[in-house]
Amino acid sequence: MLTIKEPMSMSDKIPHVYNRNLIPLLESSVIMLYGQGGIGKSMAAIHSAIKFVENNPNKKAVLWLTEDSEGENRKRFVNLVKAFSDKPTDYFNSRIHFISSEPIRFTVLKDGNALPSSDFHIIESELKQYDLIVLDPLLQFQGGDENNNTHAGTMMGLLKSWTAEYQKIVLLLHHATFYTDTPDKPRARGAKEWVNGTRGAYSLKRLKKPSVGATKDEIMAFYEKLEITLEKDNGLSSVLMQKYGSTTFTLTMFPPLNCLKEY
Repeated sequence: MLTIKEPMSMSDKIPHVYNRNLIPLLESSVIMLYGQGGIGKSMAAIHSAIKFVENNPNKKAVLWLTEDSEGENRKRFVNLVKAFSDKPTDYFNSRIHFISSEPIRFTVLKDGNALPSSDFHIIESELKQYDLIVLDPLLQFQGGDENNNTHAGTMMGLLKSWTAEYQKIVLLLHHATFYTDTPDKPRARGAKEWVNGTRGAYSLKRLKKPSVGATKDEIMAFYEKLEITLEKDNGLSSVLMQKYGSTTFTLTMFPPLNCLKEY
């Protein structure tokens, strides 16, 4: 029943880290981005997908963004490509796709227990060609109690098995609330197992709102940047320390204001 190996007979393969110059993503893993509603998680996910396929032309990404209209997501995609890629939008047509279907539950409740839904393995098959899969928001795809660690563990176990077996990255977008004693620090909503079940979880936060008399650079930074912190780590902190010198870093994630006006 057990596969037992001597140390030097074990594989020396280490999971590859993608998007090292943006939000690093670990191969064959479930990764989470969480933050307050409207902070820009979907934009960050589209930006991440663009860089993922741009730097890895043999890879494909699919985004299931259920909280925004097709028109909004199309506009975001076009503006992000204009601002951050030297490729035309047509380059991505065969490499990035969006799912416009309503969210489908990966788990269902039966006698108080969360179980894999009959649809989950169908979805696995339909998304077989994609290497990066974005689900937004996480709670629309699970059929249990969001505050129940056992229910969350069932869902996260499904996703972890999926990513490990087929070498995929599943990027979950999740809502956040705030700690009572630290109102400026977001935390993932619901059961702790949502975060515990990932290989890496990042919190996203807007920069401090500019005050009266702020400089142009401060104003632009507020609209274009996010503060990102690696909150759960299993193989990503060394990359961030090498790149940014910290597990908290600031990135330009959104198109410049003049790019938005051009659309």
